[in-house]
Amino acid sequence: MFFEDIERIRSALQRSGRKYLTPRLEAVLGTVYQLKRGEESVYLCVEPSMAVRKHAHRPHCTIELGAPDWDTVLSGERSIMSKVLAGKCGFLKHERRYIMHFSMLLQAVLLEEKQ
Repeated sequence: MFFEDIERIRSALQRSGRKYLTPRLEAVLGTVYQLKRGEESVYLCVEPSMAVRKHAHRPHCTIELGAPDWDTVLSGERSIMSKVLAGKCGFLKHERRYIMHFSMLLQAVLLEEKQ
């Protein structure tokens, strides 16, 4: 189920993500994100577009949230950064920019998809 949700996100990013890529947000291109929900893990890359269960290389960053938190993020109701600021997603210091950029892009795309 989580993989299918992330695959839907990957498709949405392919459809509309480019228009939100300001020079600052272009950092998401080529970045591999490991998205985790419990025991489930999906590796996502915005461009080149990819959503896979296993990846040969270490991800640039890992975003791990509980199922209820992912539900609110993937619905567009809340952003990943809101979960980070609430203390629900730990991260390594070098990962913060990756997470921030992806959070902004994802939130913009999900809000557009809702309209």
